[in-house]
Amino acid sequence: VAERLNAAGTLVVRSSFEVALAQYVEERGRLRLRGLRDVALDVPHRLAPGSYRMQAEVGGRVAALPFQLSAGEALTISFDVEALASLPMEMVLVHGGASIVGGDEGDAHAVEVGSFALAVYPVTCGEYLEFLRRGFERVEDALRRAPRPAHDAAPYWRVIDGVVQMPSVDGDGDRWDARYPVFGVSLLDALEFIAWRGARDGRTYRLPTEHEYERAARGADGRKYPWGDRFDPSLCKMRASRAGDFTPEVVGAFSTDVSPFGVRDLAGGIAEWTSSPYGDDPRARCVKGGAWSTRAHRCAASFRASMFEHHVSGDLGFRLACDVSLPERG
Repeated sequence: VAERLNAAGTLVVRSSFEVALAQYVEERGRLRLRGLRDVALDVPHRLAPGSYRMQAEVGGRVAALPFQLSAGEALTISFDVEALASLPMEMVLVHGGASIVGGDEGDAHAVEVGSFALAVYPVTCGEYLEFLRRGFERVEDALRRAPRPAHDAAPYWRVIDGVVQMPSVDGDGDRWDARYPVFGVSLLDALEFIAWRGARDGRTYRLPTEHEYERAARGADGRKYPWGDRFDPSLCKMRASRAGDFTPEVVGAFSTDVSPFGVRDLAGGIAEWTSSPYGDDPRARCVKGGAWSTRAHRCAASFRASMFEHHVSGDLGFRLACDVSLPERG
């Protein structure tokens, strides 16, 4: 039985680009890539069963595809990465395939998730400020979409000399930075930003679904966090990450909060709106991810919460996704 469980599998890679391959190895609670090497295309390679990631460079950018190889499995993967060249620099390809989702209540299961593109980082305050300044004819309308502590509260940001301004310190004494993930915005605010950004870029953007969020965070092996299965508050931005008071930080501040596809800040930083409904109420949407102010359980990729479309809070933002057409294999 042991021999069958450890029997080598075979992998054939088909691609029009040079491809490198590495295996995930658990070290001190983290899954780390080891043994990166180039692989010959269109010929079988014998590999030990396990979790792997292949990658290819396209115009100075890296496309990554995590996959699992079972004992004795004969696997052929077409690593199609041409679409990366047509995506904005701030987005990565997330190849589709069989994906583990759920698990908070013992309900982990596999689903098929299609390929898509996802922003490396959540939308920042600087990007959102540009939207408020350029996306409205009347500054009063822009201010109604500005970050605020509650749906019907006065915004944190102000109009000075007819222009929306983000303060360095707001009226509550809290600091703001253009590199922070934007928060204090509702689902409706996020959708209006997405429509404006799409018109500006000539693209059709959208929010990710909750299963896409998990695919991006968990890769092909179903890990609990982007880095592995063991939680460590020092690996992502949440309330216990640093000593002293917990406050927002700039996107990408924690280099360890990076997924197998190269997406950042999916465990911490800011919780995020998705396009997926939650329950039977059409106004409710699924929210994913931990944030600078939340506790450890929310940092798991399987965590999900329900928020109404008008809900606004200081730990909730969003990021962009868009459709791509790629062969499906996870």
